[in-house]
Parts: sequence; C-alpha cells; structure tokens
Amino acid sequence: MPWVPDGPAAAFKGTIEQAIGLAAGGSYLPALALTRSLDSSGDPGTVSAAAALRASILRQLHQHAAARHVDERALACAIGPDASDTRVDALAGRAADAIGDPDQAWHWWAEVAWRLPEASARARVRAWWVGAEIHLATNRPRQACELAEYAADLAPAVSPRHQVKSALVLGVARFVASGADDHAARQARDLVRSAAVAAARQRLRPLLWVSASVLSAWLPDTEAERWRGWAADVVRSISVGLTPALRAGWMGDPAVAALLGERR
Repeated sequence: MPWVPDGPAAAFKGTIEQAIGLAAGGSYLPALALTRSLDSSGDPGTVSAAAALRASILRQLHQHAAARHVDERALACAIGPDASDTRVDALAGRAADAIGDPDQAWHWWAEVAWRLPEASARARVRAWWVGAEIHLATNRPRQACELAEYAADLAPAVSPRHQVKSALVLGVARFVASGADDHAARQARDLVRSAAVAAARQRLRPLLWVSASVLSAWLPDTEAERWRGWAADVVRSISVGLTPALRAGWMGDPAVAALLGERR
C-alpha cells in the first residue's frame, strides 16, 4: 500500500487505507468518522496518521482553526524511530495550515524540507505539493514549478491519485510562471485539463472540482462555462454528504462561494 503512510500499526493500516479512499472520493463524513475511530487505538503512529488525514479533510472543508488543532495532535503523536513519515505528514500539515502567514509557512516548510530524505515517496510527494503551494502564495512560481516537478516525477511510484494531484499542482505552477509565454500557458492548461479528465475517470471529486474550476478561469467563455458547470455540480454533490455545520463551512469557502455565485 504505497499510498498509505508508514508508521501506523499493521492492524490499523486497512482502516487508514479505507479513510484515505473515502476522502479522495469526496466522501468526507465517513472518512472523518473512521479517522476519529482510530483515536483510541493506543498506537501513536496510528493516531498521528489519522489526525493528519482528518486535518487535511478539515482544511478542504474550510475548517482551518479545527485543522490546526488536529495537526498539532498529529505532530505530538509522531514520535519514535519509525515515525519519519507521520512526522513529515504532520509538519506538512502545519505548513499548509500556515499558508497566508508567510513567516509561519516558511518556518514549518523548513522543518519539513530537511526531513524529506528519510521519508517515503508518498510523504515526499505530499510535502512537495505543500511546498509548491507556499512558493506560489509568496510569489515564487519558478521554485513552485521545481517542487511540483519533483512530485510529478515520483507520483507514479505512489498511486494514480497522486499522479492526478501532482499534474494539477504542476499545471497551476507552470501557468503562473508562464507570464507572457502563450505556448507555456497553453501547455499548462493542457496539463490541468488532463488532470481534470483523469480525476473524473477515477471519481476523485475533490480534485475534479478544483481542476475544473481552475480551467473555468483560464479558458474562453463557452468552454469556461462548461467547466464551471461541471465544477459547480461536483461541489454540490459533495455538500449533500456533509452535516449542516460542515456544509456551512464548505459553502463559505471563497473559491466555492465564487464558483456557485457565478452559476446563480
């Protein structure tokens, strides 16, 4: 299971795998329930991995304060000689929580970066996504491209889902870096379009709505409207499976609200 973190006890890896699969498909509520069920496992590696996944889901649902709290728990439980993966995941989560606060984001990214040689391919790919996002948020698109390329090169060794996410991150980074280069921008759009199609085929709703939404902002009106409609439909389908409180946060995400507002 190369897409499952190293560190959790073998008895709980199947549950972690199931939770990851549910979250990847946008079935957030049952994924959250599975991660919470592991809090009483008594195994620090399992608790850390489950908490890091739960924080990732909460970030996607625009529950940032809750995500930070859970990532702190993930980091506190990432202990012991076999915890390199869970420690990298928890630190990458803290870096992702800090995007928007450059000083904090760079602090946590530095804590992640020097540990990557010890981490698995899966942990490195996930960390490079976060690093690329931090570089984009701080106006360093070429450095973001470098990290995204690392992720894209290694992702086939992890899973098809990691390939899709890496293509999306790389496409966005290349588009931002393209400037006035129309050829480079077109290639970046094609990469994101391929990620959207692959996400649809694999039923990866979180990646589908994001890639479709990105394309709707980059393409001519007629094609943009088609992608926008697709993204909005996926967003609404995800919202159906949420509690009222989580749905409110999800619909309050600026990207989601802007997407649905354009469809009204």
